[in-house]
Amino acid sequence: MAPDIVPPPDTDPGDLFHQHLVQARDAIAAGHYAEAVATYQACLGDPGLAARLHLHVEALANCGAALLREAMAEPDANLAARRIDRAIAVLVQARTVSVGSTSPVAATVLGNLALAHLGRHAIGRNEADLLSARIALDEADPLGKRHDAEVLDWLRSIGAALARQHPGE
Repeated sequence: MAPDIVPPPDTDPGDLFHQHLVQARDAIAAGHYAEAVATYQACLGDPGLAARLHLHVEALANCGAALLREAMAEPDANLAARRIDRAIAVLVQARTVSVGSTSPVAATVLGNLALAHLGRHAIGRNEADLLSARIALDEADPLGKRHDAEVLDWLRSIGAALARQHPGE
């Protein structure tokens, strides 16, 4: 799965919002995805969040990733598809809020968006999802190259999974 997204270094560890981000991240690490999603959604409902763009992007990115992980663990294809749809909507919102950003979070959002489209394709076999995955990955690639090898390797592994869906491309 994606490299860890951690709260930005300029966030006060005593800040309640920061504590919620850590709580949600810990829930993901424990495999409690629904708890993480609920925590992120509570954070996203905070009216003060609009003034803290980096935290807004952080909460959206992590909520989308938690929804995606929850979907991947779901044995019921219909429930998994609905969770993937929610993950895609949240990840698209995260990307929209972070337009112009070259941070590792932007690359991770796009990588998770590509994974979500691949997951939806696996369920519904809609070729448009493969195209959407390719577009997200193409946008993520230059961002990944600006950051650490872990992000770049992860993006390459998504590209390899996408290539397996369309051998010969």
